Amino acid sequence: MSRKRWFAASITMGMFVTGAAGVYAGSKLQEIKAFLNPGIGITVNGKDFKPVDDKGKAIVPITYDNTTYLPVRAVSEALQVPVKYDSASNKVRIGSGVSTTPEPGETKPPAAAFERPKYIPADFPFPKDAQKVYLQESADGKKSVMYIYKTKAELATLDEMYNSYLKSKKYNNLLNSSNKNSLSIMGDSATESAMISSESTGSRDADGYIEISVNWSEL
Repeated sequence: MSRKRWFAASITMGMFVTGAAGVYAGSKLQEIKAFLNPGIGITVNGKDFKPVDDKGKAIVPITYDNTTYLPVRAVSEALQVPVKYDSASNKVRIGSGVSTTPEPGETKPPAAAFERPKYIPADFPFPKDAQKVYLQESADGKKSVMYIYKTKAELATLDEMYNSYLKSKKYNNLLNSSNKNSLSIMGDSATESAMISSESTGSRDADGYIEISVNWSEL
């Protein structure tokens, strides 16, 4: 998938910084001398990209020891890939397996009623009990969607549903690494790409819901 290849290539540019509050707590920091490098341009899927923080302030790439460092949160949002800092393990988690469960002291708004993303194909399937947790859409040149919803549906049922749908849409490059504890399907057709995943542990909340992440985009 083009997005996945771009994301992997981006990682080789250097270890991303998150910009998340609390990321430095308990870390072993080493002072360095680095340079802000506003001369470096960034493109995502062929379009210019200017990273910003959560307040909309521009973020400039950093150059250190011939390596370029980019803000992981801004880049992940541009690629419609979820990201979260896990304070318990002191890890930045990217992509499949990212949980939206709040950290201690954080508050999380309750899931809303189901909301079908307007840019996703009208026949893209969702379970009947799906409830919106998070939605981000873009139509800047090409339509893209990152949608996290929660459901009580069984992973095996979701796996069968999405496999059947993607095959019907001529997704010939399907990669399915799902198992009894997790859902992970990705692939692309001639016109679009999709990645559907659950938390890697397949854990459910106290009410029996599990969160599913859908990343879809036009090619």
